[in-house]
Amino acid sequence: MMASAAFLVVYAAVNAGHLRVLKQTGANGVIVWLSLLTCLAMLGVLVQYTYTQQPAALVAVGAIAAASFAVEVCYRAWTGCELKEHG
Repeated sequence: MMASAAFLVVYAAVNAGHLRVLKQTGANGVIVWLSLLTCLAMLGVLVQYTYTQQPAALVAVGAIAAASFAVEVCYRAWTGCELKEHG
């Protein structure tokens, strides 16, 4: 479940990023949007299924995600590293 959720989140993020560069890539926006929405819909289905079958797994995923963000915030505070937008 965790691996499937991670893949769906990564693919959704890639599609969201692709929306920002549609003009440069010449891709079909409808297909990119459909791909993004499909990833998000399947993530929703996975979360709903996991909630009904293994609710403790959702707690584990939430805890891992929270810990990951906390580590990232601490790392950025410690190193002074900042995200920069390239446009």
